[in-house]
Amino acid sequence: MNEGSSAQWLAVAQQIDARIEELRPEADRHVVGQHVISQVLLKRFATPFGSNGLKLLPFNLDHPNRVHKLASPRECGKVKHFARFASASLEQVWGRLETRIPDAAVAVARGDVFDNEQHVQTLKDLIALHLVRSLNFRDVHERIFTKIYTEQRTALLTDQSDLLRLAVLQRSGLHLAGPQGLRVVP
Repeated sequence: MNEGSSAQWLAVAQQIDARIEELRPEADRHVVGQHVISQVLLKRFATPFGSNGLKLLPFNLDHPNRVHKLASPRECGKVKHFARFASASLEQVWGRLETRIPDAAVAVARGDVFDNEQHVQTLKDLIALHLVRSLNFRDVHERIFTKIYTEQRTALLTDQSDLLRLAVLQRSGLHLAGPQGLRVVP
């Protein structure tokens, strides 16, 4: 591996480390039951149900034969543990976006959404957040992460051991000796 690519990998690793450290105070603030579909959007498809408010008939793809019961938008489109780290910070981003959706939706209904850059940006953000909060995207991410992690760990312990030695030296000041020293790195 040449020095340029080693420096690039190190810079990326440092950026990731910095973001993890930035979110570390949030790590214990975990939200159980995170929406993967905006409640604001769900409400647009719900119908009034007597004095019980708006209701939807959710369909569970994992259990298609289960009896489906009416539920409020608050109860639908949730995944128990979608984001596993600092999920409260993700919920805050989601909440800020949801406050902007109603105005953009009105502009869509009127047909003048493209006249307002803020509404266009809201729609772009809405699409992006729904994409990254999809179960399919999460599954793909987890599969890719597992594959790349395994491949990179193997590479760092063999062909790219010089890069691992450099990173450990920069972080801890320790000089790793031989293959045994490399294997103790988590």
